[in-house]
Amino acid sequence: MTHNFPSSSYSASLPDLLIEGVTQDYAVVSFTANGTAIYSEVLYPDTSGRISVLSISRMITQFMRRRSLLQMSLVMAITPKSGSTTSKTCTVYYSEVDIPDQTVFTSRFLTMCDGPRYTNIGRREYLYSRSNAAVAVGTFNDGTTSRETLSPAGSSSGIYMFDLTSLLAATNGKRLAAMTVTSGSRTQQYIIRPDDDGDVECLVFKNAFGLRETMYFEGTLAVKPSYKRSEILIGRTVVHYDIDETVSHESTTGPLTDGMAKLFRDLLRSYDIRLLPTGQKVVISDSKADDDNADDRLTRMTLTWMLAQSVQTTDGEFTGGIFDDTFDYTFN
Repeated sequence: MTHNFPSSSYSASLPDLLIEGVTQDYAVVSFTANGTAIYSEVLYPDTSGRISVLSISRMITQFMRRRSLLQMSLVMAITPKSGSTTSKTCTVYYSEVDIPDQTVFTSRFLTMCDGPRYTNIGRREYLYSRSNAAVAVGTFNDGTTSRETLSPAGSSSGIYMFDLTSLLAATNGKRLAAMTVTSGSRTQQYIIRPDDDGDVECLVFKNAFGLRETMYFEGTLAVKPSYKRSEILIGRTVVHYDIDETVSHESTTGPLTDGMAKLFRDLLRSYDIRLLPTGQKVVISDSKADDDNADDRLTRMTLTWMLAQSVQTTDGEFTGGIFDDTFDYTFN
């Protein structure tokens, strides 16, 4: 018997299993993940002696997502009606997107953003690498540069996290204009916006590789509450006995680079999104992520979300305003 089961793969890229040359009446096909049996079926070959197991990638990706696994050992075993068992072990890396070329992330950080990204002073930014060494080079507004060797803030399954938050702190007398982080042959460039953040929302989410990234919304922020009221007539008085409040938030990004547009679409795929700094879980109800290749385009994307809890109103909500923080309040 022959099969096409790989020795390593990203979970979303696992191929449908094809077993050829089955000459007996049936075979038992099983999968064991980190020592736990997750699939075992008696399967019968077609007239050509072939057995197919479809949608393995979906099954394994869901298994890893539910258990928050970044990497696992997957053993595939084929036991014919009579005879010895054939098995093979595959190292599976969690992913929500198809990555047929596994070598791509030897030269890229584990993010869907594959180009420059905008940020600002005081923001939280994280990068993930399969190397434990990284260097950050900052360029300041006066033309000077700084170089800092980074230590991982944490690691899991051979993946190292670098927290760049402290590098984005304000510096007396100078302002950071750009920053480039390298780890081996991986490079990520950050462009520091010169304006003040003002009212900016931040969502932190698990990206396509199960790692937490941040997305900042620099555009229009809108709160859109709706109410469903239930009333009853008691005597001669109408009484509300229940008021159901739903608070939707509409957040618009500022201008995005092509890489950040990919990062936004990665946010839309995420199963775990939280609001910073509170850590409250949110769910997406609508989004607009259209893009094109027009020469004069200015890519902006919009997200509509709500808190994933029964009580929608919390203290410290964004209150809105007519003007942004660049308005002169002298005569206001």
